[in-house]
Amino acid sequence: MSIRLMSWLKMLCVVAVLAPSMEVEGVTINFDTVADGTAIDTAYSSLGVTFNNPLGGASIYARSSSLAQSLPNVVSVFSTGFPEFDARYGAVEATFSSAQSFVSIDAAIIRVPVGLGTPTNFPKLEVYNTSGGFITAVNWNFTLGPQPPAGGGTDYQTLAYSSASANIGKVRVLSGQPGGNPSNFGRFDNLKFGTGNPAAAGPIGVQFTGGGGVALAAGQTAGLIPQSNYNVVPGVSGSGLVLKDNSGVVTTASLSFTTNESGYVTNLSSDPVTPDEILNDGILNGTLGTNPTITITGIPHALYDLIVYTLDTEIRNQRVTATTGAGSTSFTVRSPNGDAPGYQDSNAGTPYTYLQGTTNSQTPVPGSDYVRFSNLTGNVTIHADAQISTFPSNTNNNVFINGFQIVPEPRVTLMLLFAVPLVAYLGGRKRTIANR
Repeated sequence: MSIRLMSWLKMLCVVAVLAPSMEVEGVTINFDTVADGTAIDTAYSSLGVTFNNPLGGASIYARSSSLAQSLPNVVSVFSTGFPEFDARYGAVEATFSSAQSFVSIDAAIIRVPVGLGTPTNFPKLEVYNTSGGFITAVNWNFTLGPQPPAGGGTDYQTLAYSSASANIGKVRVLSGQPGGNPSNFGRFDNLKFGTGNPAAAGPIGVQFTGGGGVALAAGQTAGLIPQSNYNVVPGVSGSGLVLKDNSGVVTTASLSFTTNESGYVTNLSSDPVTPDEILNDGILNGTLGTNPTITITGIPHALYDLIVYTLDTEIRNQRVTATTGAGSTSFTVRSPNGDAPGYQDSNAGTPYTYLQGTTNSQTPVPGSDYVRFSNLTGNVTIHADAQISTFPSNTNNNVFINGFQIVPEPRVTLMLLFAVPLVAYLGGRKRTIANR
């Protein structure tokens, strides 16, 4: 083994160790270390954060709640009574002793049971730089957590912000002014912050339900890479829809899409019965000239694979293209009949068939119902084309997309796992040769 090769392999090891995908967990404050009603303005100063209410400079309190995300306490502007609040009573302001690069808070809505009309306010996380300048606000996502009825509430949603640099000086947690309407009060728990990269997000799944597709439940697991907590998206368009990952945590990823039709399902005669059938039930559709455009920005993975599901009601061909800053890649599929055995056949006893379209040919893999784009970085836009001029066997120009997954690529981790033992082995062999 030459010294030059040994040096190159050791450099490979160093690159793997220093790869930017390594995680930094940061600090989590769950407000559970003190008694109910305790003022916590400086209680966590040793962890790098102090609290106050910017409305009149009042204190902030840890409050007991049976609905806390982590029992027993949440954080509140009130020292007694209900812990939920809106902006009429101020905000929880957290000021960091040093600049941070990521921050999050768990939030839930409780809608007051009085008043006519629909609330217009919602929980939010306002982010400020070290000079006090406003950076952005992370707002409640009503797609993930719909407006509750009067007197009702929601599950928790994580409002999170991550910056490319350590520039976060403080945050404010609140639910906005109700503006004369009934109010959505906010309940808040588990403040997290730190520098470096926050704990990595998991796979992100989106299901388009079209005009009548069955929606996946949060706990149902589906997809080529099995996951739960799909983002269920109805309708023909959407803009800036914040996406959660497979653990239900809100990510920095955002979805925008538009088409002119989505009123189709893959089996016109019966409903799906298994999670994979449900995932591929609805169709985001489009006719010639107005094919769907799907754009995902803010993807929280340095390197990822994009899996696009393409089951139609009948045997038809289409080309799917993914475009990033590095260029475009296309694959074609030839969907089977949607109700064919092993697809959306309404039979729990038949394993679901995932068959990949692997070429960019006018004669795609027969029965293929998904495509996979590997090693992507940055934002991505998905287009589809099923024109009869391109695929003469098609009966119409409509495209068909059921959903997609964004799966983090583990390549850097694999480099780290294999490079270090390899270098250690080769280093030992070099010593053995030298000692002969």
